[in-house]
Amino acid sequence: MNKIFLICLSIFSAGALSAQSYEGKIDYQKTQQPVAMIQLPHSKGDVEDALKVYMAKKGAKSSGMKGFTVFRSVHLNDSDSSISDLYFMTGAKSRQEKDITVLTLLPVKKNQDILTRTPGDDALIASARSFLDRPRPVYRRIWRQSAGQ
Repeated sequence: MNKIFLICLSIFSAGALSAQSYEGKIDYQKTQQPVAMIQLPHSKGDVEDALKVYMAKKGAKSSGMKGFTVFRSVHLNDSDSSISDLYFMTGAKSRQEKDITVLTLLPVKKNQDILTRTPGDDALIASARSFLDRPRPVYRRIWRQSAGQ
């Protein structure tokens, strides 16, 4: 359990660990969708577990959909008044670098179908990058508590 919290800490404080998110695109049912991405120095399974733990702490439940882990009705940041559905995908950076995972975040407006987005609809990408980059002090606290400090 300590390992999961440590991974949560590193994932969601990635900015402090010099990992930076970046914009990218993925193919989804013959369309190009803008996404926020970040490379993390952990295995795919560890990143997925940590993501589920973190989002559960925010009150979001996960579901699966066509290769994505979906969290519905989530605020991208604490001051955000709009609610989004967050589609996460994880994958190894390459066959040689299996311990580096690329975490991809496709944010869409609540209950919006991905395919109904216009190709240039990347207004949520800046917030998604901020979501992946910003440090999470709450996870430092949780990790310390689970480590008995």
